[in-house]
Amino acid sequence: MPRSLVLLLFYLFAPRPCFSDDGSPNSTEFVSGWVSSPDGRGTFDIIQSCLFTIFLCTWSALHLNLPAKNERHLYHILRKVKWMIQTLLGPEFIVWLAVGQRFEASDSVCKFKELGYPQWTLRHGFYANMGGIVIIAPDCKAFPITARRVHYLVAQKLMPFPDISMEEVWDKSKADLLTKLLVCSQILWLVIQVLARLIQHIQVTTLELITLSYVLCTCATYIMWLHKPLDVERPTRITLNVSIRSVLVQAGPVAAEPYKQNPLDLVDNQAPCWWINAQKYLGFRVEPRERPLPRFTNDKFPNVGLGFETLFYFVIAHAFTGIHLAGWNLEAFPTAIERDLWRAASLVMAGCIVACWFLEGTQEQFRQGRVMRWQRWLSSIAKNNRSDSSATEHSVPPLTVPSREEAMAHPNFIPLWEFLLFVPVSLTYSIARLYIMAEVFAGLRSLPEGAFETVDWTNLILHV
Repeated sequence: MPRSLVLLLFYLFAPRPCFSDDGSPNSTEFVSGWVSSPDGRGTFDIIQSCLFTIFLCTWSALHLNLPAKNERHLYHILRKVKWMIQTLLGPEFIVWLAVGQRFEASDSVCKFKELGYPQWTLRHGFYANMGGIVIIAPDCKAFPITARRVHYLVAQKLMPFPDISMEEVWDKSKADLLTKLLVCSQILWLVIQVLARLIQHIQVTTLELITLSYVLCTCATYIMWLHKPLDVERPTRITLNVSIRSVLVQAGPVAAEPYKQNPLDLVDNQAPCWWINAQKYLGFRVEPRERPLPRFTNDKFPNVGLGFETLFYFVIAHAFTGIHLAGWNLEAFPTAIERDLWRAASLVMAGCIVACWFLEGTQEQFRQGRVMRWQRWLSSIAKNNRSDSSATEHSVPPLTVPSREEAMAHPNFIPLWEFLLFVPVSLTYSIARLYIMAEVFAGLRSLPEGAFETVDWTNLILHV
């Protein structure tokens, strides 16, 4: 490495006092290096408490879909490890998935209630959408069906209503009360510690601040997946009295196209999905390769709707970035440039989430078949052009906007314009996010003296 580059890095990141926004030197005294903990909390205490909490949050909050039949348990564990890593990189996106899954489960409850089956609950909706109901037909391999597919088969009188009680569904869940109590107690202890330090004006580190953001996302995910069974391995199998061929014949021309995932794609093809649609779109290998699909993947782009779930995610996403912005005036940065980069990265994350919110909301209009004003305007222009040029041989074809039913039956994958806009936004967000994650550990090399002070619980309790 050139000597000039080494000197530049040393100048930028060598621990030295920060300067306040008004230009005056910061009087906070910093301690460099590893600090032991015989008389107070040390560097290891800060790292151990935060990393243990983050591990519990990212591991216990995951409620993945059912594995395929005869799939090795090791593959299921590795899949959960992969999703834990993704949760570490972006816990707010796991909340997004949970919000979308709850909306789809809630939507299935409304549809079954209209059909005359009020006994269908959120728990049933989650159970079906995670691959908990598998149908067996005489002319096809067994495959899982979503709640929407169950509704279609029951409404068309092709399958009896699944006689599955809430207790039976919950018995399949591996939800461990002791594990949840451990997670909740560790989360509560960390939150109490941080609040106590703020009350007594004791320094809080950026690692503790970032851990609070994981705690927020974990609590939000718990709320959204409250009725979703955990680590179910064996589904409920239902035998159809009719063949899949007869189901497709009864559906009519809409079932003429070859299916891509399973024979009931005409009802719900689970698109768009990263592992199945985006991998193929980008030229990568698509897994699983078996058809019909033996299981539902966990990366289906969620439909968050326009109701309570949307408002909930809106609040959580902005609270998540708000926690990072709370470190704006934190005196835990070794250098002024790290503090400024933290501020910039936090603002970039907040802006990217707003941009993604707008892009996804716009695309949702297409997926759901909702026509916006500008779409109506373009459609009217196309119709006028067609009427004006009706006498010509080559008239302009009209702009067609699909109905809600057509859009739901054949949801579009991400269009090119959204893909081109999402790529720079996602890359910008990822860079800002990676800097935040790197800084929380790089900042441990030099912390203010107050970061190693312990809370005076006696004084705090007496004042409370």
